[in-house]
This record gives sequence, C-alpha cells and structure tokens, in this order.
Amino acid sequence: MIVAGALTITVMLTLLPLTHSLFWIGFIFFGFGIGGAMMIVSLNSLILSQTPRPHLSYVLSGNNWIQNIFMTLFLALTTLFAYAGWDALMLLYAMLAVSSILTLGVMIRYKDYFLWFLFERLLALRYNIIPIQTHHIPNDKAVLLMGNHISWIDWILVQVGIERRIRYLMERSIYEKPLIRPIMKLGEVIPISAKGAKEAFKHARERLQKGDIIGLFPEGSISHSGEVGKVLHGYKRISFDTEGVIVPFYICGIYGSIFSRAAKRHTPSHSWFRRNIRVIYGEAIPMDSDPETVYNAIIHLKESHGTQQA
Repeated sequence: MIVAGALTITVMLTLLPLTHSLFWIGFIFFGFGIGGAMMIVSLNSLILSQTPRPHLSYVLSGNNWIQNIFMTLFLALTTLFAYAGWDALMLLYAMLAVSSILTLGVMIRYKDYFLWFLFERLLALRYNIIPIQTHHIPNDKAVLLMGNHISWIDWILVQVGIERRIRYLMERSIYEKPLIRPIMKLGEVIPISAKGAKEAFKHARERLQKGDIIGLFPEGSISHSGEVGKVLHGYKRISFDTEGVIVPFYICGIYGSIFSRAAKRHTPSHSWFRRNIRVIYGEAIPMDSDPETVYNAIIHLKESHGTQQA
C-alpha cells in the first residue's frame, strides 16, 4: 500500500502540468489525496505494528513532530520560491523530482510486497480469499509449509494473509518461461528439476537454516480429482537436520475454477460471480515428521473444514 500510494502521488504530479481543464485538475487533486491517504494510513499502521507498546506514545509524538517540521519547511520553501520569482510550474517539477526519487526508493525496498499486493488485488476481483488459523505460523523460526495442490494459483493463495514472505520450490520448466521468470526471480522462487533436484533441495535447506519459510506442494503435481494425493518423500531432503516446524495447510474452494484441472468447471451455487476460497493452516508438527503424518495432518484439515466444493 505504501508503494501504491507513492506511485499514485507521482503519477498525479506528472499529469497535473499536462491539463488546463478544471474537471481534470480536480480529478488529479482527488487522486493525489487518495495516494497520500494510502501512504499515511499504511505508514501509521506500520509504526503501530512495529513499535513496542511501552514506547508507542513517544514514537507517535516524535512522528507528529517530524511531520510538522517538514510541513513548515516546505511552506518556507514555497515562500522563498515566490520571492525568487519562480512560477508554480517549477515548484511542481521540484515536487515531482522528490516524489519520483522517494517512490523509486520504496519500490526497491518493498518490491516483493508490492508484487504480492498486485496479485492479491487482481484475484480479489473474482475470489474472496479467506485465510484461517494463520496464528499457527510462527514468526520467529523456520517453517516448511506443505499442503494440497489444487490449482495454478495455489502459491498466491497460500501467501495471502501471511506477513512473512514464502520462498517456493517450482518446476524449472515453468520457472524458465519468459513472462514468468522475472516475477519468480523477484519472489526468490527456487527452481527444481529432475536433474537439478539436489541443488534445489540444498538451496531450500539453507533458506530454512536461516529461519525462512519454504512453501512446498508434496504431491508433486496439481490434482485432477480435487482429492489430496500421496505425500512424496522429497521434502525429507529439505527438512533433514534442520530446526523449525512443518505447518500443514489445506486449500478449499478453488477446485472447479478455470485455474484448476477439474474435468468440468463449476461455480458455487450460492455465488453467481464471486468464489469463496479458504486456506486453512493447521497446528505445527515436528520437522522430522514422516509423509504419513504430514498426509494425515492435511486430511484432518479437510475433514474439519469441508470439501473442495466451497
């Protein structure tokens, strides 16, 4: 949201000198306000979530003090520009330059978060994605996420609702596609193939040892029937001699959509347009759990929270 707000402000500042219509000027200023609100609300939310409670009042007071300093500073600069004979257009271009630099900075800093924001907003046009029991995912240790594989967009669905970034393993033949590779590289996806499995597992294990989250679909392929398939042993080469936990998940409601491999497409009877998709995260199990234990944990989530026909 911070990146989206910064981009909106920069775009509005770019468009403003290009029009003399009062209607479009009003629209641009409205868009500028929307972008500013997106940034301010998101930044304040970030401050509230990251600041320890005992220091929150001091941080908020300091934040307001710094904002007042900068508002006063820019008011003084505007006055100096007027005394120097600079017109409003030059001041506008100066603001655009500052906005562009800062936007580039936040895009570099939060590029992966912004990418997921775009994916989530696009899917939200058609799907109502409901993460359930995300509290089962620890914030301070390595996690191996494993669950059923129902559609081509499972990797997006599992990430929704989780603040920590998930590093997935993906079939190299898909990873190497020209339009997909830049996005997957940005998300630090680990490509895997039959010939390069050893290197991919080694890379994934190193990420776990650093305390990251690795996402894996242990069935090895997308289900054609919507049922949970056999859990393969390959994940043991990642979890071996690694501290952390396995968190099982179950995706419910995407089977039958255009992104699944269902023989027949169907739309839930209770919704003509939107489809409810639930992603349920189960209680953590030991990292050295065998495939049968992982399978039973996924099946338990399915039996507890319904079928694919959501």
